[in-house]
This record gives sequence, structure tokens and C-alpha cells, in this order.
Amino acid sequence: ARTQGQPYLLQLYGSILLQHLTHQNRYQATLSDLDSVDREVLDQGAPAYFRDTFNKAPTDIKEILRQLARKNAPALTTHQRRWLDRRCLLEKAGDLQPRIFARWICEEDV
Repeated sequence: ARTQGQPYLLQLYGSILLQHLTHQNRYQATLSDLDSVDREVLDQGAPAYFRDTFNKAPTDIKEILRQLARKNAPALTTHQRRWLDRRCLLEKAGDLQPRIFARWICEEDV
């Protein structure tokens, strides 16, 4: 649910979760592990995935990403929706995905 199937994020979450469990000498993760894993994903994922995805977006899409991250529902043109859909950044309900990307946009205030 946190990665929305994005391959880079799936690998990043898995790697960080395994490191987290190894450092604690544990073999099973719990929901309480997710807060620290999310924080590490935000730290490690920012340069490689989040910033790159945001910076490659056209100017009008950057504003759309900001609005979606803040739970606003902007009116999208066909071009804007297509751009977001091709990058798997828009849920059917119209929310920005993956949510960790939305969190990064809000925290970085880009």
C-alpha cells in the first residue's frame, strides 16, 4: 500500500525494513515499525526518486502535484491527467500516489 507498486519504492522499503529488523535482532515486522521505516524512506528516497520525479515535471504539473499532496482537488486537463497516469501518480479516486511522495512534497514544501 505504501509503494503503490512502484519498483524503486518497493525495493527501498524492503531494504530499509530488513536493515531495521536486523539492527533490532528481529525476524518479524509490526505496524509500529512503519514510522521509522517511512522516515528513512523519506530521507533516502528524496534525492533518487522524489526530487527527480518532481523536478522532471512540467511547471503546470508541479503545481498540480503540490495541490494533490495537500488534498486539494484541482481540475485536471486531459494532458495533465495523462502525464500523471503514465507515471502512476494518480489514484482512481484522484489522490496523489504513492502517499509517501505526497508526504515528501508537503514536508519539503517544494
